Amino acid sequence: MSPVENIQCGCDTRNPLERDGTSQAQRLLAALDPAYISVDERKPEDLLMFALNYAGQLKYFNDKNEQDGDWIGFLKNDVSTLVAIIAKTDIDQFRDEFTATYDGIFAKGTTTLQAESLLTKLFNPIKAILEKLDAWYIACDERVKLKTDLNLYYQSVFAQAYAQLISIDRGGEALSADSALGAAKIKLNEEWILKIPVDYRLSSITDDTEVLPTPPDLSAYEPSDPDDVTEYGKIKSAAKAVSLIFDRFVNSLISIIDKTPGYLTESLELFPYHKAHTGLFLTFIELFAESQRHINKSTKRHLDFYYEQVLQLARHDAVADKVHVIFELAKIVTGTFQVEELSLLKAGKDALGKPVFFSTDESIVVSHAKAVVFSSMFIEKTPASSSSPERTALYASPKANAADGIKAPLDKEIPQWKAFGETQFGKTGSTRTMPDANV
Repeated sequence: MSPVENIQCGCDTRNPLERDGTSQAQRLLAALDPAYISVDERKPEDLLMFALNYAGQLKYFNDKNEQDGDWIGFLKNDVSTLVAIIAKTDIDQFRDEFTATYDGIFAKGTTTLQAESLLTKLFNPIKAILEKLDAWYIACDERVKLKTDLNLYYQSVFAQAYAQLISIDRGGEALSADSALGAAKIKLNEEWILKIPVDYRLSSITDDTEVLPTPPDLSAYEPSDPDDVTEYGKIKSAAKAVSLIFDRFVNSLISIIDKTPGYLTESLELFPYHKAHTGLFLTFIELFAESQRHINKSTKRHLDFYYEQVLQLARHDAVADKVHVIFELAKIVTGTFQVEELSLLKAGKDALGKPVFFSTDESIVVSHAKAVVFSSMFIEKTPASSSSPERTALYASPKANAADGIKAPLDKEIPQWKAFGETQFGKTGSTRTMPDANV
């Protein structure tokens, strides 16, 4: 008996590697896509930031021919420039500063005094984010959506989160004789000061109003480890509480930055209140985009020249897309309905907004008839060998879409079944997918 005939497999172990193969489109090298690298990848916000930084290098001379600052003021106060500043905000600078300070608190060898100093510094990145938001809000024009959204973000996220930070600051009295850490003090515009819960600010509003750490939150200093009730343990617990607030600030800031493309489009297309000189510059940026699109097509022109002129490859004729369509009659339709050949079927719109249609390649009659039962039959012939004669087996499944061909449910993860049956050689018991036919 050959080694192959000795193998009896009663297992149901599937190969964990499952994949559909690689399509022709997947075999295309990304580097051969003309859009893989653009010659000029700068967006309008990049050009605005370049101009703003360049304006800071130019000296401005007044009517007395005396140096009087730079040219930043000619661009900085425009809403489009403000959106560009927000879009190019470096989130990592806040993360890096916070992470370095946070890691320092938990670093081996850090003393309690050092940890308390680092906890105070941990507030700085959060205050820097809030100060940026405050500056953006003050500089933003009342007539754009950005102003409204900044106010909504402040009311729904930043004001409440900062109030919690103030409480943690005030809770510093749990560490020493000091009344508070004094790290959360910050100056904000009057409108936003009024939106902070009254318990967390002064009752009177003046130009010098500062948010003061009033109600303490001692719970933030309760050590998560009951065995570590030292001041160092309290500081680590407070640092974790501050970290959660920092995450809320950063995530909300990222959400604002993600919306800047829409804000910029609004400022360029729907905001007619730009000053004359900035309006001209923004028009230049819009026109410059045409030159960018032209130069960015140079890689495609290069590839076309290489394939068509150097390699002399001819283009194939266009091939229409094909789809498989399943028709189902509406319940109100009785009888049948004939779909004629070349009937147009709507398929939405393409990337240019033009309607897409597919036409039927033959005439069909659609009815309410449905396949209810799936049955299959399989004839298996085993060639004769030195130890056994030729064998013919007949299998029949009354329910082909069942795991055992009778009624067992299919695998939930891989609900597949053989429509035309399959060999049962070497399968026994629960591994059988078809029963013997009753002849």
